[in-house]
Amino acid sequence: MADIVLFAFIGIMALWGAKTGFIKTVFHFGYYVISIIIAMYLYPFLSNYLIDSQFSVFVHNNIIMPRIGVDTSELNLPTFLEPIVTGGIENTTEAIANSMTKLIINIFCFILIFIILKIGLKLVVGVLDKIAKLPVLSSLNKLGGLIAGAANGALITYILLALMTMFSNDKVLDTINSSKFVADMYN
Repeated sequence: MADIVLFAFIGIMALWGAKTGFIKTVFHFGYYVISIIIAMYLYPFLSNYLIDSQFSVFVHNNIIMPRIGVDTSELNLPTFLEPIVTGGIENTTEAIANSMTKLIINIFCFILIFIILKIGLKLVVGVLDKIAKLPVLSSLNKLGGLIAGAANGALITYILLALMTMFSNDKVLDTINSSKFVADMYN
């Protein structure tokens, strides 16, 4: 039964790939991978630039500090302890605010670059897909899409089987082991 589900899934993915075409099938999965890899490489450059700019000061003063500031006047400390405790709290608050500012800017830069790359890749794929729909290339695009769709289905199956390793129970393992092809993929 598991083998039938496997072949049905790969078959459906292959048909989807043939309908979608090679270009879109390959890049559909690749958008995220390519965007994440490039964003991980590029975000430190943008982040370092923004950390040294007024944007960092704005984030620090208007977003972080109002949320983590501490009013030491409410502590009712003895007079001789007030400057010591207040200084320690201010230094700690400032250190936390600086770290949080850098973290927020890093996350912002990564997400911004990821979105820009994803939009750019979609535009490139759109142009390539229009070219691939030309009469001579159309059948090659569909055949390539069929193969890429089947490979995509097999890859998704491998990933799902790997995830099932962490969460599987005896019944699931028995079903997997009773099949020929799914058991080979699982092991």
